[in-house]
Amino acid sequence: MKLFMSKGKLILIIGPTCSGKTVITNYILQNRKNTFRAISYTTRSPRVNEKNNIDYFFVSKDKFNDMINNNEFIEYTEVHGNLYGTTKDSFNLVNENKDVIKIIDYKGALKIIDLGIKCISIFLCPRNKDIAIKRIKERGDKDVISRLKSFDDEILHKNDFDYLIYNDDSEDIVSLADKIIKNLH
Repeated sequence: MKLFMSKGKLILIIGPTCSGKTVITNYILQNRKNTFRAISYTTRSPRVNEKNNIDYFFVSKDKFNDMINNNEFIEYTEVHGNLYGTTKDSFNLVNENKDVIKIIDYKGALKIIDLGIKCISIFLCPRNKDIAIKRIKERGDKDVISRLKSFDDEILHKNDFDYLIYNDDSEDIVSLADKIIKNLH
């Protein structure tokens, strides 16, 4: 049985570090009326230009653990030493005939799919690791080795989802996103 038997769509954006998840999500949000972001909870610190309650709900590890103990998450996981989670009410707007987009790691996406929650899943990745390394350095991430280890694991799951987009260039990803968006309804 599929959950969310309404006209709204749940769109999952999955991919390794520096694959363009935020770029495509922001593009979809700006160019698709009736689409809203499902915001994750995380224990990591905000990056430059990220805002609490908009990009993420930034919480302490104690608060996150309380939420786990209170059974508030559909899924949660640890990524690069930080906790990320999706609360049970994250997708409520789908039931109001609105589309919801969610950036999520592959483990969380697979859990949502395994739970029978109807969704469209899009996996983004660069064609090769060198592109990822360049983007990680340009972004100024400090945990390069950890991110590259995760990259190798995540890339193995690229064929587990509805769509696979190779993101070597931001302009290409925008045109591919347009094609996918047009086919959603």
